[in-house]
Amino acid sequence: MTAADLPDVILTTLAPEDRYAYLVGLVRVETAILIGRTDPGVVLAGTAFADLGLTSVQAAVLPRRLARLTGIPLPAGLVADHPTPAAAAALIHDELFGDPLPDLLATIDALRSAAGRLGAGGRGRLVARLHDLLTDLDDTRHGPREAT
Repeated sequence: MTAADLPDVILTTLAPEDRYAYLVGLVRVETAILIGRTDPGVVLAGTAFADLGLTSVQAAVLPRRLARLTGIPLPAGLVADHPTPAAAAALIHDELFGDPLPDLLATIDALRSAAGRLGAGGRGRLVARLHDLLTDLDDTRHGPREAT
C-alpha cells in the first residue's frame, strides 16, 4: 500500500463539527480535478454534478477516488443517487461517522433537564440561543447552504 492508498489522515484528526465541511471540500476538490478545473471554487456544494459538466465516465471515477481517500467503499451510483457535492459528502459522513441524530436528541434531553435549574436571566439567554438555532435549522429546509 502506498501513501496514495491511505485514507485521508486529516479527516481522522478533525473535530466532529468540522468533518462534514471538510468532506464537502474534499468532494469539491476531487470533482474540480475530474472536470479539469484548477480552482475548486467553481464547484459549489449545492450545484448538481450534471450542471458542472461531469460526464458519465467521470461520474464512475469520482466514487472510486473518494473511496480511496476516505477508506470506505462507495456505491458506483454515488453521483446519480447523491447529485450534489453536499449530498455526496453527507453520505460519506454518515458512512464514516454514523447518524448524529441520536446524540443530538440525547443532548436536547440533557439540556431540558439542566434548563430547569436556570434563573430568569439564564433562561432568557438560553431561549435566545435556541431561537437562533431553530432559525438556522429552519433555513436548511430550503436546501443545503453553500459551502465555500
